[in-house]
Amino acid sequence: MCSNTQVLSAEAATVEPQQVTGTQFTLFGDARLRFFDTQGRHTGPRPDSGFVVEYGIPGLSYVETRGAAVAMITGGGPYTVTVTGTQANDAALLQVTQMVNGVSEQSTVYTSIAISGTTVATLTIAGPSAVPSPLQVTYAPDWPIQTMPGATLTGDAANDVAAPTGILSLDLRTRTVTVAARDEADGSGLASILYSLETPPVNYQVYTGPFVLPPGAGSVSAVATDRAGNSGPVGQAHLQWFPIIKRH
Repeated sequence: MCSNTQVLSAEAATVEPQQVTGTQFTLFGDARLRFFDTQGRHTGPRPDSGFVVEYGIPGLSYVETRGAAVAMITGGGPYTVTVTGTQANDAALLQVTQMVNGVSEQSTVYTSIAISGTTVATLTIAGPSAVPSPLQVTYAPDWPIQTMPGATLTGDAANDVAAPTGILSLDLRTRTVTVAARDEADGSGLASILYSLETPPVNYQVYTGPFVLPPGAGSVSAVATDRAGNSGPVGQAHLQWFPIIKRH
């Protein structure tokens, strides 16, 4: 399922935390975030109209920005939270952060959710001070449910907003690609390195070690993601083709 996924655009960057105490939900990607309580009330985009937002649950704020949606629960519960895709082939990232006076105490991050228009991801949370359940992802109605437990971050790692750094190298003689990346010392830790052979890069694969550039591929690029969901470019390289000059 995850051997070929997409990387979230960095255009959504960082959403500033609200200066309140509760649990903040931040969703990045082409997806919609919705909340339901046990009384059947709903907050989020209306299922029959993605452009109209309902605010049916008291004490639950919701706002959408370019490439992101942010919600805050300060009371009540339990809640059922859903993430639904809007594009044919995309990826999403969901971060659930327990805030005390605007400071992150603990975050649960669900990264690289491969999501499309048929995808529905669901979790439950008992209330603003509770830890969310694992994310249950259904990619299509007749497909088995996939479980994503998420990465739980505390301390400095819960406030990690810096992307990993690294380097990509391409040996022109052997066509061997090598990628190395690392997270900052007090960061959340490196989660994955992905690479793409497309120009521009769209679909990515998991990097597991040095590999030989396959025939027909002339370029490679890579990104690294940490456990907090921060992604950044590692580098790119291109084969240089030189004309063969025949001398007579």
